[in-house]
Amino acid sequence: MAVMPGEETVLRVLREALEDRGLKATITTRLPLSLVVVRHDSAALGGRITVRPWQGEQWLWRSWGAPIVPAEEIKAASWQIARALAPPAVSPLSHRTASPGPLIRLGTSS
Repeated sequence: MAVMPGEETVLRVLREALEDRGLKATITTRLPLSLVVVRHDSAALGGRITVRPWQGEQWLWRSWGAPIVPAEEIKAASWQIARALAPPAVSPLSHRTASPGPLIRLGTSS
């Protein structure tokens, strides 16, 4: 598989956009050329991004074969990738040992 024209440039620009969002991104040198993206706090959470043609355009693709956005939409791609790798938001009440404290008063009568 040959490297498409502009493929490395797209991945370099995406790498910079992802690093600006706090992710670690590395371009691989093996084919297919790809960008390995991981969270700084957990290298187990990440993925591989490639550039492949689809519908007559170059697109960014997830490692499992799902398209992200056209390759020219770097900002949208970096937002989607960062969102997918973001730690889950945890409500203080979602933990089984959390106390509702003054937020919720159940069974009180005035």
